[in-house]
Amino acid sequence: MSTPTAPSTAVPLLIGTYTETLPHVRGTAEGILGADFDQADGTLGPVRLLATTRNPSWLTVDPSESFVYAVDETQHGSAAAFARDAGTGALTALGQRPSGGADPCHLLVHPGGRFVVVANYGTGTVTVLPRDPDGSLGEAVSQVQPTGSGPHPERQEGPHAHMVALDPASGLLLVADLGRDTVSGYALDAGGQLTPVPGATVELPPGTGPRHLAFSPDADRLYVVGELANTVTVLTRSEGGAAFRITGSHSTLPAEHLGHSQAAAIQLSASGRLLFVSNRGHDSVAVFRVDPADGSLTLSVVEPARGRGPRDLGLSPNGRYLLTACQDEGGVQVFAVDEEAAVLTHCHQAAVPTPVCLVFAAG
Repeated sequence: MSTPTAPSTAVPLLIGTYTETLPHVRGTAEGILGADFDQADGTLGPVRLLATTRNPSWLTVDPSESFVYAVDETQHGSAAAFARDAGTGALTALGQRPSGGADPCHLLVHPGGRFVVVANYGTGTVTVLPRDPDGSLGEAVSQVQPTGSGPHPERQEGPHAHMVALDPASGLLLVADLGRDTVSGYALDAGGQLTPVPGATVELPPGTGPRHLAFSPDADRLYVVGELANTVTVLTRSEGGAAFRITGSHSTLPAEHLGHSQAAAIQLSASGRLLFVSNRGHDSVAVFRVDPADGSLTLSVVEPARGRGPRDLGLSPNGRYLLTACQDEGGVQVFAVDEEAAVLTHCHQAAVPTPVCLVFAAG
């Protein structure tokens, strides 16, 4: 009589990378990488090449997990589409479209499934690309080009859209603009047209450099990473509407650190009790406790990242492990998460060339 096979505890991990040498990085990967992550012990299986493509520095998976979309972070930017085999994880190229700007760095699939929205860092533009039924992308149907600048002479000379996120309460798309120190709200209509929403823009302190966003589980609070100021700004929703107000700001670095550093990724635990932010330069992960009453933050520990340039963070689906993509050296590092003590314990590492984005998918 055969022994029943134990259910697998592994989940697929997709890894975005840099493949070319750019002013800020020496890319050494070949494209989109993949590996199986074991949620039981936190180990990462062999890393394999899933698709050859240029500088896929940000990836996203559609709601059906049948398609993967990647930016091509170059001066003549584009967005690429891939069909994904749920059984093997293999990716098949479906083509690419111009992203409508330079250096695209983020994209998302709108929950309705009809559009992919791309943030172009270099030009500050935000572009809407339609999705065909087969998962491929069409030509852009709309684009917004904000204007403005900030006080940093090199990083804020103009708009730099760094992330597009969906507000789950209002349904608006929120754009974090590092160059203008703003988080702005846009409505997306059935035809794919983006329209600025008056009153849905938050102006952050000059020089903050908003980079990435994370919502609390109830969507009443929005946490904004300030890359240039090395801060997390707490925004609280005003009376259940689309507007937010600033209710706190916290450094992501130890008080004694005086050297150069830039905050990067942000992740909130599924329970909403812990918030994680990566620091490049200080090369660490800040762990904050979140007050369930008012969403305020208390810094618990700043844990060494065990690698240089922790660009992205990824929480395993079961919440037990936090992964860091150390872009400059160190590959992917794995930490066990202790929610009660609000600490991280390093447990594993994997050699991965210039990893910059971590995305978990279903089997």
